[in-house]
Amino acid sequence: MMISINISDLHFGAFDPKRQYNMLKEQCLNKVSQIERFDFFCIQGDIFERRYLTNNDAVFYASLFVQDVANMCLQKDAMLIIISGTSGHDADQIKIFYPLMTSNPNVRVMETVGFVEHHGYRVLCIPELHNVPVEVYNKHLFESGIYQMCIFHGFVKGAVYGCDEATLDSEKHPILDLKYFYNCMGPIMGGHVHTSTCLRQHMYYTGCPYRWEFGQEEAKGFMIVLLDTQSYRYYVHFNPMTSDRYDTYNLDHMLDEPVEVIADFIKGLQADSNDHVKIRFSKESPKIAVLKDYFRYTTKIQIDANDVQFMKDTTEVQDISNKFAENFAFLSDPGLNEYEKLVMFMNQQEGNQFITVPQFMSILTESL
Repeated sequence: MMISINISDLHFGAFDPKRQYNMLKEQCLNKVSQIERFDFFCIQGDIFERRYLTNNDAVFYASLFVQDVANMCLQKDAMLIIISGTSGHDADQIKIFYPLMTSNPNVRVMETVGFVEHHGYRVLCIPELHNVPVEVYNKHLFESGIYQMCIFHGFVKGAVYGCDEATLDSEKHPILDLKYFYNCMGPIMGGHVHTSTCLRQHMYYTGCPYRWEFGQEEAKGFMIVLLDTQSYRYYVHFNPMTSDRYDTYNLDHMLDEPVEVIADFIKGLQADSNDHVKIRFSKESPKIAVLKDYFRYTTKIQIDANDVQFMKDTTEVQDISNKFAENFAFLSDPGLNEYEKLVMFMNQQEGNQFITVPQFMSILTESL
């Protein structure tokens, strides 16, 4: 039985790095340490949010976390695999973990496409890279025999908008598809997309382990893979982590209430001091400006009235569309020829009957 711990998109520095470390320590490492044995601990890219000076807290706590994992892997004879993520995030910074490979035989830092072998199991590692020759992917995917699992950072066909065509031509970056992994006898585990999901039954995005912005209301955590190497049946368990809340509410239905009532209700939505609440309105009301002023110094409560302008713009566009449909429906009438449509259009611009079709045809004939 092969057992793997898979986590991705830690993004140290996206918010307080000490809080990030404590959440990972308490909710991931402490749980994993209770597993009697496992074979791999995979960090699937984007350890960092962006490039940092080495004295930054993001580097300190990221290094502390990786060192903790490396120590655990050495104790349990498991292999820690770190692959590089998006260049704008990891920014070549995972090189700071290279010294671990000299002091700890159970650490591999992968910045190129390649295999890591441990306990007789093979894991294909595909970092997010640009300008890699197709031959490199062909060699590892199709010409190097079977392997038990793949970890990657990047794009999967159909996972995000614009990734509709699978390609290994990485002038920009490859777009992976299940058909490329017929030599893989287990799951394909990925990083980059922050939502935990499964695509085509065998391709998984682990998702980031915690929230730090709106639009990430879904569950966060890490995954544990169990693969029976006799039957090659496997199970992927998502282990959720408790994270800060980033919740959005529309309160149009409360605009008839007194401002004090609305404000108290909004404060009640913030059950914990680390909860972030965004309040949206799509109707106009002078109370919105009062609420904005009331919460202007409360950084974790936002009053968003962008929907008001959006609804106004939408209504304006709809009015124009309705007017066009009413006044120019004849343009799509299949029973009218192009001359009849043109005459009706000219008459409509004048406001009265300006010319008839026979008069228009007579003018055209005389001009010829």
